[in-house]
Amino acid sequence: MNIEPKRLLEQTTREICEDFELRDVLMHQGSEEERLAEMRKWLSEAVAEMMEHQMEQFLNTLYRLDVSEKKAVKALNHEMNAPPALALADLIIEREMQKIKSRAWYKQYLQTQKLNEDEDVERW
Repeated sequence: MNIEPKRLLEQTTREICEDFELRDVLMHQGSEEERLAEMRKWLSEAVAEMMEHQMEQFLNTLYRLDVSEKKAVKALNHEMNAPPALALADLIIEREMQKIKSRAWYKQYLQTQKLNEDEDVERW
């Protein structure tokens, strides 16, 4: 199932704000790439702040979000092509988008299954 990029970005932003207990960020108008870059910058600043002042809570949040532990360790050890906070922000965004797409696919799958079941039922 394909989700409209604008909707995917908006849902991702809401999920991240909720997961990290952050204020909702206002995404400026512009292309999806510009809005994604803005969210990436905003999230990397929040990640850097949490890493500096609330590292244990931040790591627990990464675990709860099911961000790949191997990738997170690489990011924290400066083994990615970006500074740790930015690399972790990318991992968080990627994971949140995966979850949103999976939920949408599953919802559509269930609706399809229900339609198929309804077709199998004899109509009176």
